[in-house]
Amino acid sequence: ATVATSCCRTASRGGFVVNPFLPFLLLLLLLLLFLLRPIIALGYTYAQNAKPNRATPYGFDQGLTGSTNSLGASGYWIPAKSGLLPAVSVGWGISSFENSTYKLIPYRTNQWAQEQSWSVMFNWTDVFAKGNAAGMAVGQVPFVTDTGYGAVPGPKTPLDSNYMWEWWYKFQVTDNIAIKPALYYLSNFAGQYGKLNTSTGAYNASNNVFGGLVMTTFRF
Repeated sequence: ATVATSCCRTASRGGFVVNPFLPFLLLLLLLLLFLLRPIIALGYTYAQNAKPNRATPYGFDQGLTGSTNSLGASGYWIPAKSGLLPAVSVGWGISSFENSTYKLIPYRTNQWAQEQSWSVMFNWTDVFAKGNAAGMAVGQVPFVTDTGYGAVPGPKTPLDSNYMWEWWYKFQVTDNIAIKPALYYLSNFAGQYGKLNTSTGAYNASNNVFGGLVMTTFRF
């Protein structure tokens, strides 16, 4: 599983701000841990002057200067046999930033700015025919959940939330050829920056994408 790192405030600067999906993800992780014996991974990073590798445009502006703390957790489980039960992968990440930037305008936060991310993925094998597969994934790339207040130029309550869905099916045509059609939907894909209506200055612009693709794989 891939977890986009994203953190927690330090005790001296305030408490945790919890993503509303965190209880659901923790429940899934506990189910995997105690019932299914999955593979679990945890990671922590402290960095200086290090912005996220993947995030919304607003999220990329965090951590350009100062300290960054990042925590990530992920787990996966693979069933012993093909069937109704899919392979499951879940992940969650949180990051806190001492300093922040909004549209290239740096500002000092009163409390640490914060990003979070999460993902849930399902993969079924031998669907309808041996060798075929299907999958679904949903999640949020690292997005700003707390601006840290201070002299932030934009809204003090971030509007950076986003969702990404993907559905796909793989036809194993021959041993060497596979065709995989897929559909995807991204809501608020550019985050808070994409919601800005440049004509009125309000944050009400449409910022969604729906699309599809067909990938063909040849193996020799």
